[in-house]
Amino acid sequence: MSSSSIPSTPLSPEGYLGDSMFQLEATLVLQIAQRNGPSFLLRPNQENTIGRAAEADIVVADRLTSRGHAAISRDAVNGEWQIRDLESRNGTWVDGQRVTEMSLRPETSIRIGTTEFIFRIPARRSLEKSEDQSETILRCEPVGEIEGHNFQRARDGIVDEGRRTMLLYQTSIHLLASRSIEDVIAATVEIAAEHTGADAVGWFELHETNALESVLVVPPSSNLTERLEESRCQEFVRDGHAVWAKRELHNESDNHHTYGLMSIPVLDGERPWAALCATAENDRLQENDFGFFVSLISLASAACAGHRRATESGKPIPTPLAAVDTVDATPEELQTMAFPDFHQISENLRGSLRLDDWQKILITEALRRTEGRIPEAAEELGISRATLYRKIEQFDLNRETFIRDDSNNVTQTELPRPK
Repeated sequence: MSSSSIPSTPLSPEGYLGDSMFQLEATLVLQIAQRNGPSFLLRPNQENTIGRAAEADIVVADRLTSRGHAAISRDAVNGEWQIRDLESRNGTWVDGQRVTEMSLRPETSIRIGTTEFIFRIPARRSLEKSEDQSETILRCEPVGEIEGHNFQRARDGIVDEGRRTMLLYQTSIHLLASRSIEDVIAATVEIAAEHTGADAVGWFELHETNALESVLVVPPSSNLTERLEESRCQEFVRDGHAVWAKRELHNESDNHHTYGLMSIPVLDGERPWAALCATAENDRLQENDFGFFVSLISLASAACAGHRRATESGKPIPTPLAAVDTVDATPEELQTMAFPDFHQISENLRGSLRLDDWQKILITEALRRTEGRIPEAAEELGISRATLYRKIEQFDLNRETFIRDDSNNVTQTELPRPK
């Protein structure tokens, strides 16, 4: 096998985009609290259905989604992707507009019920021939495409290890509840080292100078960094591609030495900013390790995204209540901490203990704090977005009145008065 070959089906000429990029299947990227979540593959030779029914190609566990809600397909004549509403009850929304049928462009937002996706078309970089014949590229694909294939394999019942599926589920809870990027990095590297065939695993930051800066390598004494410097892997990682390479070295004594390398980019949106890399002697790194690394990094990317946004905006990351042991405050002080206008609220409610009255107060306050942003308000309240939408309708609230008009004013509804 030459250094520029991939053990997969050759790309068709119609997918060719230029000298170095190929257009492949499209993906839907699930949005979780304004972060990129899992990617779902859209097959170009069939109609891809989205809905709550188990037989849908992409199953959405959303009570406001119809059993057969929408379908996405690729026009065989002009190559355009289109979405079509399947007479759903709550409609299909594209970039905030309700549609019955519409062509899709990359980075288009699609809302099904309360679930949001981003439509993307991954581009694959072609593998130019290298003068270094010692390195063979075994896999090199966009992260979203690999993840989409992983989900499709799981749906078709082709699961390599049920143990790893449960491990990823447990990992998702752990990573998304982490309190810093450092915690995410440490947990990701530890899990990758313990549950794959890698001899060494490391987290590296990507810099504009084309240098990989080591953040955490396990074990620290490994030669992972040196092996990466000798490899072409980082060229593909910078294009958002996950890559698996194999190097075969011969010395003058005709001694044969083989090792594998895997590098998976950590994405912020579509931009790679770090990479999880691993190496192992001979053929200890296997196909299922590659898929596991991609799924693990998808979770780590989502966990890091929230911390990075909070750091860039200068806003402190909220401390989970479970992490707080005690609060030194009187009941009156606690009331004021929760609601600065507590005494006014209590007076307006005239001592009412009706749940509906207090629910409206809590929802109003959550919308005020988040300036009407539903995902963040739902997270503040500890309820689903679907429940929040129903409550807003029940209490006749308009979230648009909470959107900040200028730097000094936020419009909000009047406090409710019991009848």
